[in-house]
Amino acid sequence: MLDVLPAGVQGLNMLGHIQWLASLHLDRIFFRKLSAANARYEEFSKRQAEKRIVRNDTLIAKDIFYFLRKGVDPTTGTDTTATGIASTIFYLLHSDIAHQTLTTEILTAFTDVEQIRGDTKLSACRYLRACIDEALRMTPGVGDILPREVQPGGLIVDGRTYPAGVDVGVPIYALHHDERYFPRAFDYLQERWILAEVRKSEDDTTTAPLPEHELDPKAEMMRDDDDDNSALLSHGADSPSSLHGAAISTEGFRSAATIALARSAFCPFSVGPRGCVGKGMAYKEMTIVIARLVFLF
Repeated sequence: MLDVLPAGVQGLNMLGHIQWLASLHLDRIFFRKLSAANARYEEFSKRQAEKRIVRNDTLIAKDIFYFLRKGVDPTTGTDTTATGIASTIFYLLHSDIAHQTLTTEILTAFTDVEQIRGDTKLSACRYLRACIDEALRMTPGVGDILPREVQPGGLIVDGRTYPAGVDVGVPIYALHHDERYFPRAFDYLQERWILAEVRKSEDDTTTAPLPEHELDPKAEMMRDDDDDNSALLSHGADSPSSLHGAAISTEGFRSAATIALARSAFCPFSVGPRGCVGKGMAYKEMTIVIARLVFLF
């Protein structure tokens, strides 16, 4: 399985956007290894799904297949939720500072694991949301492009004209690692989503950013007002950290303007009318699972 999944996903991501090549079976000639890997991946996924379906509802535990089978929409997906949980746990385990700060936030907010539910008390854990958002930025569930066909009349993007019928798109992974929107794009810096608190200067006429070590770890985070891309002002958290736990300065990109810019390029669930309708549910699932794990372990 460990060799099938990476190769299969790579083949799916590449060949999925040149379907005309696959429809003519030319992928087997030009991308022989990728085509074979994609076929193995699809066959493996099919076998696993069929095994689970045969068991029907005989399992004691209600897994994701149980709810998918009971759901009205059989196409409901779980990729981003699963990826978000796994990647957040991965980065937390490799960042002692982030792990410790999040643990403090969760243990301060809750005294019993059964209190951790999808309510306002959990949504008030802003550092938790920042950790999840940064993990989704680093490793989005769908990292390749979501293609759109240019309509009659053509399209002009950044001064370049694209004729009708052409598929265009921007890989989400590439966008999430663009330094113009995300400085230190390859570092896990959950503080990039949290506005640094400001305080009055000595003459009380201007404001100045608080030193990083004095920032309030329980303050509000920049968030979307409708779970999309518009943000609300919030306060900061302590001690920025990289993937390996070493302190990295986030000075200069924790202002309201820079966080709003980052939000505008953040799209793990896509954006616009074609964005994921299950975004709110996915966030609720991720926050509950991760908060409970942090509380218990």
